[in-house]
Amino acid sequence: MSHWTIHYLFVNGNGDPVSDEFTRRASISDCCPIVSGGKVVFYTSSYNTLDFYMIDAKSGAFSKKTHRVAGENISWNMKDGVLSFEGSGEITSDNREIYKTTLSSTGMGNFYSNSDTSWKYIRDDATEVTIGEGITSIGRMAFWFFDHTAKLNLPESLVKIDSYAFKYCQALKSVRIPDGVSEFGNDLFWNGYSSGITGKHVYDTAIYAKCTAPAIQYAKDCGMSYKAEHQFGEPRYTWSADNKECTGWCPCNYNPKHGQKEVANTKAEGDWLVAEFTKTVFTKQKKELPEGWLPDDAVDISGKDVLYVDYIETKVYNGKPRIQEPDISTDDDWLYEGTDYTLTYENNVDVGRATVIITGIGKYYGTVKKTFKIIPKGTSISSVKKAKKALKVKWKKQAAQTTGYEIQYSLKRNFKSAKTVRIANTATTSKKIKKLKSKKYYYVRVRTYKTVNGTDYFSRWSGVKKMKTK
Repeated sequence: MSHWTIHYLFVNGNGDPVSDEFTRRASISDCCPIVSGGKVVFYTSSYNTLDFYMIDAKSGAFSKKTHRVAGENISWNMKDGVLSFEGSGEITSDNREIYKTTLSSTGMGNFYSNSDTSWKYIRDDATEVTIGEGITSIGRMAFWFFDHTAKLNLPESLVKIDSYAFKYCQALKSVRIPDGVSEFGNDLFWNGYSSGITGKHVYDTAIYAKCTAPAIQYAKDCGMSYKAEHQFGEPRYTWSADNKECTGWCPCNYNPKHGQKEVANTKAEGDWLVAEFTKTVFTKQKKELPEGWLPDDAVDISGKDVLYVDYIETKVYNGKPRIQEPDISTDDDWLYEGTDYTLTYENNVDVGRATVIITGIGKYYGTVKKTFKIIPKGTSISSVKKAKKALKVKWKKQAAQTTGYEIQYSLKRNFKSAKTVRIANTATTSKKIKKLKSKKYYYVRVRTYKTVNGTDYFSRWSGVKKMKTK
């Protein structure tokens, strides 16, 4: 057999040729051909592709049947640049399970690298990936390094996307995540690190989802671009001014707390009530207010009227005042900073518990206070070296607003049953962890902490290092 070409012929009992030589484009494997139904049958495999070759035992006619699988009940196909999947359950493709393959229609030999997937040799041709209805999960690293895929179609049946599923898909600028996806792995759309910023991940893909979908919160947590999709109904109310009908809030049908100001704002400026109309022309109407005046629909945000304050987030110390960008609403309205309220802060520089003060303006009055944490800046592991039943861990010094460090180590990747060592000195940047099991892999990570008035505030964990003891 020459490369990608199989040669065969018929011989008699003495081994003498009794037919012309046949040649066909195919490959062979270590499997032993069998005779079934008057045909010689053998197969080859490559990742999740099986090719069955059949040679007619009488005529020598050659045929081939390909099975492309991407899970127990899922098949895949590639046509005109579109990689499509049909079936049910989880799309699986884990490079940790791909170490040896035989020649086949998509593979090119026994080869492995850390970027292998079931579609390694066709992914550069895939400009679009379409996942059919009935598929509920996308496995870890399933489509990473799909550099030319610019369009991704996900089914409404999807509920989970595992870690690194679309890592380094640099042409994928936006994707709509179905409402039912509630489980997200790490760095789904990670494209690398930000230049000059240690550990800062870059995400070039924007998330599109319904405003109430978990995908929006996932995008916010990762610092990704996102667009929350609203469905607006009829205007909430109207009023008249100078013989003009003015339109107010238009509520979101997905979430009544979300809305859109279509035409006008109304607010108090000193002793004047000011209405601003912003459609094609900007005008102002002023009406002098009596002393102590409040609008008929005035709202005391500190009283019985419920104020919803979302997205008060933990901040990392950077030596500067840390501020918030909350979403604020009542049962009836969505509030805007500068129009409906102002924000002021207390203790929002150093590590500890900070306060944001929401003060109503216009028809809103009173104050509401919300607290948030400022945590210390983290550190990173410089090295982990093996020793006899021990590990030597080194990390970068982090002294600003820091009391010390914590090292956590475990035999499990998920740090189940992990043990923690505390170092109450920011000048110490190395530690030998003893009394470990011999010749076992351990996972190690480090974080900083600061103690403020008896309370510990922890940084985020560093990246994880894996090392085997002697």
